[in-house]
This record gives sequence, structure tokens and C-alpha cells, in this order.
Amino acid sequence: MIIIVTIIVILIAALVILTIFSQGIQPAVDYTSQSQLCVQSCSISCQLSGNPPDDWSIEKNVIINGEKCKKSCKDLVDCVCGREITLRPASCH
Repeated sequence: MIIIVTIIVILIAALVILTIFSQGIQPAVDYTSQSQLCVQSCSISCQLSGNPPDDWSIEKNVIINGEKCKKSCKDLVDCVCGREITLRPASCH
């Protein structure tokens, strides 16, 4: 019985540790793919709610000109509902 409880405790601890550390590991996406996702997200959100998406400012790892940097959709795309959606200049700086 003690062995089973010990195994369950170890498994739960391992899951907790994996959950904590997996949130810090984000794959990098190329600029073109990420900006296209941002444009689609902006378009859909504007149609449904009249506002940019709620997660518009969340930064993700993006590769721009071979350099990995953190960018949000707000950094990549100009999303003003009712206007044409435009891409911002691609730069890590």
C-alpha cells in the first residue's frame, strides 16, 4: 500500500514540475506565419466583437530575418476595426 501511495505522489509531483516548466518553453514561429495568424485573428475578432482580440498583446517567439525575438500581434499587425488591416515593419528591434 505504501508503495502505491509513493508512486502516486511521485507521478503528481512530476506532472506539477512538467506543467511549471512547459509554460516557459515556446516554439519559435517565422514572421510570415505569425503575422498571417495575427491578421486572421484581427479580422475574426473585429467581425464578432468590433474589437481587437483579447490576447493581442501576448508576446510569442518569432523569427525575423533569422533572429529570434519576442513579439505580440500588436507589434506585428495594425488592427483597427473598420479599417484595412496592415502589417507593421518586421524588425526585432
